[in-house]
Amino acid sequence: MSSSLSSTSSPEGDHPSSTPPSQTIETIQNHQDNPSTSTSIELKDLKKIDEEQAQEKVCITVNTHNEEQTKIEDEDDEDDDACSDADSIVVHFARRFVTKPLTLSSIKPQQQQYRMSRAQNNTPQTPGDKRVSFAQPQKPTVESIFSKTTAKSGKSTVSSVTFRIPTCCGIIELNLVRILSLFGMLINIAAFIAVAVIVGNAFKLDAQKETYMLLKRTDYLQLYHDIDCTVRVAAATGNQSLVGEYYIKRALANTTLVELALTLPNGTVKPSEYLNTQITTLNDLVMDYVAIGDMISAREKRKSFQYYSADTITQLFLIKVQKEIVKLANEKKEYLRMASAVNMGLVLFGVIVSVPIVILIFAMALTTEVTSTRKLRKAAHIMIMETVGSDKYNALFRAFCDRENCLDSFTLLDNCHSYKELCEEAHYLRGVAEQKSKNTKISDIEEIEKVEELERNKYEVAFKIFTEFIDVNGETPFKTSTALQERVKTRLDEFSSSSILEDDLFDELQKSVCESMAEPFMKFKQEIKQKKKRK
Repeated sequence: MSSSLSSTSSPEGDHPSSTPPSQTIETIQNHQDNPSTSTSIELKDLKKIDEEQAQEKVCITVNTHNEEQTKIEDEDDEDDDACSDADSIVVHFARRFVTKPLTLSSIKPQQQQYRMSRAQNNTPQTPGDKRVSFAQPQKPTVESIFSKTTAKSGKSTVSSVTFRIPTCCGIIELNLVRILSLFGMLINIAAFIAVAVIVGNAFKLDAQKETYMLLKRTDYLQLYHDIDCTVRVAAATGNQSLVGEYYIKRALANTTLVELALTLPNGTVKPSEYLNTQITTLNDLVMDYVAIGDMISAREKRKSFQYYSADTITQLFLIKVQKEIVKLANEKKEYLRMASAVNMGLVLFGVIVSVPIVILIFAMALTTEVTSTRKLRKAAHIMIMETVGSDKYNALFRAFCDRENCLDSFTLLDNCHSYKELCEEAHYLRGVAEQKSKNTKISDIEEIEKVEELERNKYEVAFKIFTEFIDVNGETPFKTSTALQERVKTRLDEFSSSSILEDDLFDELQKSVCESMAEPFMKFKQEIKQKKKRK
C-alpha cells in the first residue's frame, strides 16, 4: 500500500518527477531501509517556472518494490550458482545503490538476479494514473547464449538444421554434414562399382578365346613341322621305323587342326575341309612309298608341284588364324583403351565431387570446433568473473587460488571486477541525473559530483591495475601487448576531473587472464561440487 502527500504545482501540470534530488535520494534510502511499507514523497515548490500559473495539488506516489527480489536466493536456488553445476552457466549482474561517498574499501556489490517477465516489463500504465516511479534507466538489452547452456546440449550453427526421416526402425536425423557425407559416399561407391564392372569386362571370354587360339596354333605349328621333318627324313633315308611315328603325329595334328578351325568365327573356314587336307593325303602317299621301299616314287611325290600347292594352302589357313588372333588382340586393346578412358573419367568425377565435399566437411568441422572453443572460453570467462564478484564464493575462490599459486591472477580479476562495478554505477548515476535534468530543466549538482567522485575512484582502481599488473616495472606484471600498455598509460595520463575512462579499458587483459585461469577454475568447481555431495 502506498500513500501520498499533496504539494503545489502549476496548473499546466508540471511533470511530477521534478522532485528535488535530495528528497529523491532520501526516499530511495527509506525504500532500502523499510521495504515493507509504502513511501510518500512530498513535492515542494522549489522554483516557479511561470509566476502567472496557478497552483494546484498533485498527488505523487512512488511505488516501492520488495527489496527481497534484489537478493540472491543462495540457499533455495543453489542450481543457479556459477559453481553449483559443472555444466550449467548462469549469468548474474551486480549493482550497488550508493547512499554515501564511495571509497575503494566500500566496493561491495549487491547482486541482483534478473528474471525476465513479459507481464512485468510490458504492462501498460493506466492513463489516469499520475504516479511516477524513479526507476533505473534501462540500458540496451544484451542477450547472451550463455544465460543457460550446457556442454552436452549445445549445438553448433552448422548442425542446427536437421531433417527427420521416419522409418520402420525409428527416426533418422540428417543435418548438412551428414547429408554431404552420405552423398560423397554414394558417389564413391557408384564410381568404384562402375570401374569394377568395366575392368572385369575386359577379362571376359574374348580374352580366353584369344589365349586358346594362340595355344592351339602353337600346338598345330609344332606338329606340322614335326610331320614335315619326319616325311623329309623318311623320303631321304628310307627309314621305315618313322612310318609309325608319322601316323601318330598325323592323328594329333588333325585333331588340333579341327579344334583350331572351330575357334574361328563362322564363315571364315569350314572345319570339314581340314579333316583330310591335301597335304595330309600327299604325306600319307610318301610314307606308303617308304613303307614298301619305293624311295624314288617317294622323293618324286615329295618334290612335286602338287605337294607344294597343298603345303601353301595349309600355310594360308595358318595365316587366317593369325589374322583372327591379331583382330581379337586389337579389339581387346581398343576395349581396354576405352575402359581406361571411362575409368579415368569416373575417377575424375569422383574426385571432383568427393574432394570438395571432404574439404567442406573438414572446414565445417574446424569452424564448429573453433566456435565451440570460443564459446567455452567465453562461458568460462563469464563464470570466473561471476565467481569473483560473488559474496558467497569470493573468499573460497581466493583461498583456492592461493593454494594453486595463482593468487596474483585472482587479485587482478578482483580489481577488474571492481572497475567494472564502478563503471556500471557511473552509468546508472548519469542516467538518473539525465532523467532529472529533463524533468526539472536544471542540472543536479549533487549527482554530478557523485559521478565525478566515481570517475576518480575508477581512476584510482585503473592506476592500481596499471602499476601492479601492466607496467613492466610493477610488482607482478602480466604479459601484455605493447599497444595495451601504451593505451592504458595514455588514458591515465590524459585523465582529468571531466574525463571518463572507458568500460573496456582492461577487457583484453581480463580475457587473457581468464583463459589462463580456466583450468584452475574447473578444479575449483569440482571441489565445490564434492563438498556439496559430502553435505
